[in-house]
Amino acid sequence: MGQVAHPAPAVVVFVVCDRRRREASTLADVLGVALLVVSLAIDAVALVVVVWRFVRIGLWTSHVVVVGTNVVLLVFLGGTLREYLRFVRTDAGIDRVEAWIARYLVVFLAWAVIVGFAVPHYPAAAGSPGIR
Repeated sequence: MGQVAHPAPAVVVFVVCDRRRREASTLADVLGVALLVVSLAIDAVALVVVVWRFVRIGLWTSHVVVVGTNVVLLVFLGGTLREYLRFVRTDAGIDRVEAWIARYLVVFLAWAVIVGFAVPHYPAAAGSPGIR
């Protein structure tokens, strides 16, 4: 089962990090918002497809990992979009977007630790071959 790679979060993070603090929103910011909207839609569709497979063929450890990753990414994209829209609409400064991204890094780290250390030791669900 494949996972859709999302370059959008990385692109938006790079755009945010490259900005000057007091610079007003630019076309790059509007494009960043559009990129986040499209990425949210793609991630939502991917999540529905994975959950559908989960329901149809049963619980596999790999499904849990993919669903968890999609949920973590969906929340990140949604929060980043919310903060980025506030910035683009009010030109209040990019600080809130930066703070959201920095705070959410802990969630990515926690999920990576769970997948890297806990999941390999989790007993496979009944009838499941485990992580494939």
